Order: sequence, then C-alpha cells, then structure tokens
Amino acid sequence: SGLRLELGSGGGTTRLRAGPRLAARLATDDRTLLSAALGRSAQYTQALPRIGTDGDERFFPGALWLVAGPDAPALVTDLATLGVERWMGGGWLGSATAYARRGNGLVTHDPTPGRVAARRTWVRGVERAQGIELSARRLVGATTATLAYGWARSTVDAAGWRHRAPQDRTHALDVTLAHRVSARWRVGLALSAASGAPYTDVVEGYTGTD
Repeated sequence: SGLRLELGSGGGTTRLRAGPRLAARLATDDRTLLSAALGRSAQYTQALPRIGTDGDERFFPGALWLVAGPDAPALVTDLATLGVERWMGGGWLGSATAYARRGNGLVTHDPTPGRVAARRTWVRGVERAQGIELSARRLVGATTATLAYGWARSTVDAAGWRHRAPQDRTHALDVTLAHRVSARWRVGLALSAASGAPYTDVVEGYTGTD
C-alpha cells in the first residue's frame, strides 16, 4: 500500500490531491498467482492533437499543450486491475489481466457536429476504458516466445456526447519469437497488429449564407 500527496492547481482552484495505491498478490499453489490492484493518479499537463483539414489546421504543426490552472483541469485517473498467472509446464507462463480505468478532467476536442471553426478550442470530458489482456510466454530454453492478445474499449463523454476515444484499439495482437543460434548470435522476429482507429470524417466545402 502507498499514498502520494500532491498540491496542484486545476479548474480554478489549488487543492491537495491524494493518490492512494493498494496492491495484493496471493499464491494459491506453487504454480498459480492471483493479483489485484487499485490506484489513483493526477496529471497536470495534457495535449490536444491537430484539428482540421490540410488547408485549415489549428495548432499547426504540433499538439497544443495545456497546463492545469485557472482555465484547465487536472486529469485524475482511477485504475483497477485483476489478474492471474500460472506456470503451464515446458517453461511457459500464462496470464490473464482485466482492467477498468476512469479519467475525470480530460481535455479533449469539442465533439459537437458542425463547422470545425465554430467549435470551442477544447472541452472537459470523462474517459472510461475497460479490457482484458491474455498472454503466453516461454521464458527459458534456447527458443523463447510471446503470444499476447488484448481486447479493449475506450469511450469519451464530453459536451453531452459520447464517442469512442481516438486512441481506442479494440483488438491488439503481439507475437515474438527468438532463438539462440550460438553463444554470440540470436535470431528473432516480431509481429504487432491492431484493429483500426476510430475517426471523425471531416468534409471540406463551401457553406452558403442564404
């Protein structure tokens, strides 16, 4: 267990924020290990990526960074995890981890439909994410390998709208393989794949005034 105290600004006030942490591990036998953890953290800088189309960019050429203060909130995130690990024989270790995360005070784009130029520069939102990660790793021997799969879902609530987070990747797959050819040489390969990122379609055109 642990506790972190921070004195920081955000949202127009300066306040004392507590970041508690609690983690526990239980060995049910010599092959199986259960774990659980809870934690809270605060972040005082956030970035907005570029907005708009090629001909009308805001914040070009990079991101707009905001520091928590009178006008911008601090991002407070709560995270909970629950996992299990088990030795499966042959040097293989299997694991499964489920998690849930909630971030309050997220600085994000205004999701209101309509003209980009008419929107607010940023709005305050809440991000929620949950998922599960499965993996099998061979950690010993001349040949080692990793096979990992993750399923996740992340959404943002802001300005009365709910949408999938731009960083959301529903499916993710990672594979690695390495072989020790000799005492000095090792060969390997790696593969990473993920499902597509959600995005909002931006249409360029002219708007009449009639």
